[in-house]
Amino acid sequence: MKSCGSCTVCCTVPAFPELASTAGEDCKHKVGDGCGIYSDRPQVCRVYFCGWTASLSLGPRCRPDRCGILLELRTDSNGAQVVIAREVWKGAHRGKNAKRLIKSLARTRFVAVYPPGDLDGGHLHTRGRRHYRPRLRRPAPLDERIDNATP
Repeated sequence: MKSCGSCTVCCTVPAFPELASTAGEDCKHKVGDGCGIYSDRPQVCRVYFCGWTASLSLGPRCRPDRCGILLELRTDSNGAQVVIAREVWKGAHRGKNAKRLIKSLARTRFVAVYPPGDLDGGHLHTRGRRHYRPRLRRPAPLDERIDNATP
């Protein structure tokens, strides 16, 4: 597993209800380029890892703070693997490195791309073809959102 280095995107982009954090806002424990309570951090932070740190094939240009995409691997209720690509800043998926990353991942699995702070919108890239998903009125469980978005 790779080191995060100075990247702290996971302290800002995803929402963790256990920490009462909101997607797109800094965690209250974030200080500079790190965590103020790292040695005593909550379990949700201990078990979280982004797709970049776990992947041996993704290079430094794909690090979330550089390409603008935070990757998370999830499994839907049917057992299919889905890559959640959360934009770090609005329009990040249009950047050169982000486009390459998303297209590469979409060749073999579903990739759901979410704009910053959005947990139930965005669009789905399915093996290279783009399918827009309907916006949900209320956030649904992740498995349900993914199942409803497939064509």
